Amino acid sequence: MNAWLASPHEIAEYEQEYRLQQRLSSTRVEQSVFSVPELRTGALPCPPFIIKDWLPAGGMLLLYGEDGVGKSFVATTLASCLAEGRDFLGFEVLRSKVVYIQIDMTPALQQDRVKKQEWLSDENLFFVLGDMNRWITQTAPEEAWVKRVNELKPDVIIFDTLRQLHNLNEDASSTPGIVYRKARSLFGNAPALVFLHHTRKEQPEQWNVKQGYRGSSAWRADVDTAIMLRKHRGKIRMSFPKHRTCEDPGEQVLEINPLTLNVEVAADDPTNAAEALIRANPDISRKDFVAMLRKECGVSQSWAYELAERFVVRNT
Repeated sequence: MNAWLASPHEIAEYEQEYRLQQRLSSTRVEQSVFSVPELRTGALPCPPFIIKDWLPAGGMLLLYGEDGVGKSFVATTLASCLAEGRDFLGFEVLRSKVVYIQIDMTPALQQDRVKKQEWLSDENLFFVLGDMNRWITQTAPEEAWVKRVNELKPDVIIFDTLRQLHNLNEDASSTPGIVYRKARSLFGNAPALVFLHHTRKEQPEQWNVKQGYRGSSAWRADVDTAIMLRKHRGKIRMSFPKHRTCEDPGEQVLEINPLTLNVEVAADDPTNAAEALIRANPDISRKDFVAMLRKECGVSQSWAYELAERFVVRNT
């Protein structure tokens, strides 16, 4: 049992309150004027978190990286974890109903993946497959598939991918807002929205967060959390360049299980190695820490220094 979700009875009560919160409010508050005393003593709506600390109910998540890095595998792992209420890569979640809108691969290919991914949840997880026939900016709420999704009352909707949702100018700063607002107009403010986004190809050591987006960084500006995936020695390096609702959750190295296609934290995740190094050498210097981490894990110098900022107390 997930410690954060406590007992089954408490889960039921929590989910009942969660549904009530979703009906009465969202992450947005109707525009009003508040005095300082009112803000100090009043209680504004505070929705629960779908993923503890970094994805609120009704929030938005951008999951991005270059083609072939494993975004869809990470997204389907996320979807199943949410549907079952089990931890996602070590992060606690709230059991949720999930709709996965797959428009970046053929229905036959997605079906084949589902057959291989036997660990996918049999409950609370639904896929929308097939051609949309029109861009999301031209989609009407009356269309059958949109009505079916809304009838399910999902807690989370995953869009795979952004590039198949619209034909607008990627370089225009207004494009992300148009796409995000249209998604909200179709599915309301209650569900959390997760968008997968393909970025330009970059060499791992030359990656620049701002340059890593196709078009404007406005794709990131309107979301609560942005997760960046990069290739790392045959695995996936996951980081959080944006985290509006919490401190930086830190980086992880992930790997795709070739048999189940499930995404897991890699056994040789440098974060684990860094923690073990500090436990064994609590007084290690920053210089020695970086050198040992680079030698043992093969991480870049910049990443080793990032880990040193998190774990090393002494600067000498």
